[in-house]
Amino acid sequence: MSDNEEEEENWSWMQGICAGLDPPTLWSGERVSGQNKAQHRRENKRARIAKQEAQPSASYWTRHRGDFVMPPPAGKNRTEWKGDMCPQNLALHHPAAAKLLEYATGGCPCNTGKPWTKEQIWAAVERGPHKSALEEDAIAQLEGEIAEKVKAKQCKVVLWDDIKDNPPEQLKISPLAMIPHKSRKYRAILDLSFRIKLKNGEEVPSVNEGTTLEAPAGAIDQLGHSLQRIIHAFAQADEDSKIFMAKFDIKDGFWRLQCADGEEWNFAYVLPQRAGEPVRLVVPWSLQMGWVESPPYFCAASETGRDVAAQYAETPVG
Repeated sequence: MSDNEEEEENWSWMQGICAGLDPPTLWSGERVSGQNKAQHRRENKRARIAKQEAQPSASYWTRHRGDFVMPPPAGKNRTEWKGDMCPQNLALHHPAAAKLLEYATGGCPCNTGKPWTKEQIWAAVERGPHKSALEEDAIAQLEGEIAEKVKAKQCKVVLWDDIKDNPPEQLKISPLAMIPHKSRKYRAILDLSFRIKLKNGEEVPSVNEGTTLEAPAGAIDQLGHSLQRIIHAFAQADEDSKIFMAKFDIKDGFWRLQCADGEEWNFAYVLPQRAGEPVRLVVPWSLQMGWVESPPYFCAASETGRDVAAQYAETPVG
């Protein structure tokens, strides 16, 4: 590949990343929310198939060239930020750096629709957690987990009686479930797709249904397609090649990113407790498993990490 061809390829890659940092929209230009996400999925599938059909045959394997030159520092690294994600050093040169710095300092925007009324909030609190979370061993496990997360400043616990007459504007309550898990007895899942039913029969749209998507659209373009590419890469390898694989898991990944100030109340839930104890609400500062926007926010950070790691890998050996 000539220098000009490589420069054009890099420019095309940069343009693609910058476009992928924008929130998703339908082909009509309409913003994507819980109400039209099915149409968004259909359009994404059609676009992906069209791109695959137009894509020329290519190898997924590259050789180390060691020709990456570290750029000069792009300003000072921050010493204070929200949560556990903040781009540093080489990551500050990445096209997504400004967007990630926005999340690291101001939190991730959580636009979950119009505020709930006091009647809706009270009904959600009365409904409480899923019955799976009311088992004694589930309550005991959750008590320990919440204590750890409070200590790590990932959530707070408030008494319902202290706020019920004047609830925060963004307060929404979703039921918590405790699901059997392979490495521990339960895994806590917040059901953000649950609709609260009022006494008059009216249903309150779930947090996911009310969410307008704000996270970068390009962050999860490859989600669900990695296995196919890995199989294809293995099939391309020479017969005598020895292939080494590694998989890294970031513990509590979504919990590493925090909500924008005041918007943490969108993900509150009733803490499962024993009979006779006062009602408490858990209010997570961090993004939650089960929220439709958590994967793209997290992948915006992890995909940037992947790009930066690839650049470090291309530095000269020695």
